[in-house]
Amino acid sequence: MRIGRQLVFRFGKLLPVKKGSIVFGTERSDVLSGNLKAIYDCMSEQEKKRVVLLLKKSPSWKHTLHIFATLARAETIVIDDYYNKIYSLSFKKK
Repeated sequence: MRIGRQLVFRFGKLLPVKKGSIVFGTERSDVLSGNLKAIYDCMSEQEKKRVVLLLKKSPSWKHTLHIFATLARAETIVIDDYYNKIYSLSFKKK
């Protein structure tokens, strides 16, 4: 599965970044809470942005590949301190 995640992420990086996209990621809960919720509320009141929530869900391979494709094309990523899915990834430089 690790090879599949890396391939999906690398392919996703070849595609253009989705301008205005903000990804919120947490593995702690299936709902936003705490600081992530406060940031989400503040950003959703501002300009029109495409917000994607990556919450704790069942670990199906399809959902996991979707996560890595979404992370690869996001303009902004906001995560909590336990989002270990990104530790081995290399993101585009601005």
